[in-house]
Amino acid sequence: MTPILVLSSLLATLVAPTSPACQPDDKFIQSCCTSSARSQPQDPNVAKAYKILHDVWQASEQTSYYARMSLPVELAPYHPDLLLKLAAGKDSTVHDHVLMGAIAALAEANPALAGTWGPSQLAKIQGSQEYCIAAAAVGLSLAAKDREAASRVFLSAMERSKVPQAESTVPPGFVKVMLAVLSAKLKLPNTEGLLAEAVAEAKKTGDQADDLITAFAGFMGKSSPVLASKTAAGLSVANRLRALTSAIPLVAQYDLAAAQAMLDELGKLDDAGHAHGHAAKYVVSALGKTDPDAALKVARTVLSAMERPMALALAAMWRKEDAAAVFREAVALVAAGDAAPARIARIAAIAFDKDQDLGKELFAEARKQLDPAGSGGRSRCEFAFFYARVDPMEAGRLAEEELLARQKDVAGLNKGWNLLVPCLALAAVNIDRALEVARTIPGDAGFDGQRKIAQYILAQVSVRKSMPFDRWCASDSWIPGTPSGW
Repeated sequence: MTPILVLSSLLATLVAPTSPACQPDDKFIQSCCTSSARSQPQDPNVAKAYKILHDVWQASEQTSYYARMSLPVELAPYHPDLLLKLAAGKDSTVHDHVLMGAIAALAEANPALAGTWGPSQLAKIQGSQEYCIAAAAVGLSLAAKDREAASRVFLSAMERSKVPQAESTVPPGFVKVMLAVLSAKLKLPNTEGLLAEAVAEAKKTGDQADDLITAFAGFMGKSSPVLASKTAAGLSVANRLRALTSAIPLVAQYDLAAAQAMLDELGKLDDAGHAHGHAAKYVVSALGKTDPDAALKVARTVLSAMERPMALALAAMWRKEDAAAVFREAVALVAAGDAAPARIARIAAIAFDKDQDLGKELFAEARKQLDPAGSGGRSRCEFAFFYARVDPMEAGRLAEEELLARQKDVAGLNKGWNLLVPCLALAAVNIDRALEVARTIPGDAGFDGQRKIAQYILAQVSVRKSMPFDRWCASDSWIPGTPSGW
């Protein structure tokens, strides 16, 4: 699980503030959407997404909706001032965990904006542990361009970490490991000491210790491949697999040689097939930009039948003369079965963005294997989601057909969640229609549908096209565009 997912999961466990939700203010929205100092360039979709999130925030106030605290955070990577508007209570304060999660999400998606917006928000955080986690995220955002400012933030967090906090939902050791991540980024001398303190705190939790230390090893991938591997080395093989699988995608963002070395280390562990294949995809994607041959070589080291086709497809993106051959090879490797049409459709979508004729050929192969509407699988909806870039009208027909079949299945289990899948497939065809369907779905599934449609509206086109549909449909607070953890 990546750092942002850990924070998102933490947010999802909290009870939302009881202050009444504020009403949307069109003038405020417009000012935020056009502000060059406090936001990204103007995006007409932001106001629409804000209103959707506001509606869910208000409607879920008296419920136990698991992702309520994540609703404002969805806005963080795009227009953080709107986040404050949505989450503020009657006294204009924003819950510590919302601010903490917002700063962390912004730091992942837009470090430059986090470095300018985040510092002014730190003073608003009351809890010392939440402050330290948010400060570490700000420091990481500043480190590359302003080491002195990042160092000041680190020192303030170190001082604040000494302040006891009576009640907190932050897991033991979490603050120390975040400080260790920033310390490693700044190449400060006490990094290993901070990490050791985090591990010591985790060990006091008993049964939770291994899971926490596994997460810590993954966290260290943000700034220190050496410490990530060193921390993982003391774990069981199963947890070491998890730790390295979390760390490698982070390391691949800044040190490809180290990421490849860690991938080799991962591949030598027992039962590493799936984990190695998952991590390899991130190395392939990063490596392909500068060395397509090396990327294909890494893709061919993947042995997992589930992961090898996608690894090859990601490598094919960067190929020239033999791209079509590698894409066809990837499709040929997809094992027949319930998920085959969806997996082929995702490969076809990648191919289509490179070569439309080739993409249509591969989509046709996927379509041959589609099950009838109402068969219970996800493949038909996933195919429709990706096929929308080729033929929106036909993709919409397939999604509507599946929706109707599921609506008739009154005896089906988890009906709300089953309706969510075709609803999200419709987002790629007609956002307003998808939103209309989402608002008819009861309970958390309906809230999730609206929240995820807001995510889709906010996401860049490249993210919309490439995000894994099965990951997006999952009931958690993952933000598209960040490492999926799957």
